[in-house]
Amino acid sequence: MSKKRTGYGRQSVKLTPELVAMLEAMPRLCAWNGCGENYRGDQPPDWNCLLVFWSPGPIDNIAEINPNFWPRDSVLCPKHSAALEKLLKPLSPAA
Repeated sequence: MSKKRTGYGRQSVKLTPELVAMLEAMPRLCAWNGCGENYRGDQPPDWNCLLVFWSPGPIDNIAEINPNFWPRDSVLCPKHSAALEKLLKPLSPAA
């Protein structure tokens, strides 16, 4: 028996200019447990975004993802991007 997904308890927040400035000033931390690597400002090219979400089926556009079903929206440093890639199945070339 499957359970209906109701979200992860996220609430909408009004983004005021002050809140946006505060969030932009904060460092982005690598999501790997125990890693202290971080950056500020624009994301360096060797870092990777990690977006984990649930959807009832394939999506055609990232904008279609319900933000209530994003348990993780984070980044990985180069070292841990490579470590995660080694744990995943290889990507097959497009047919």
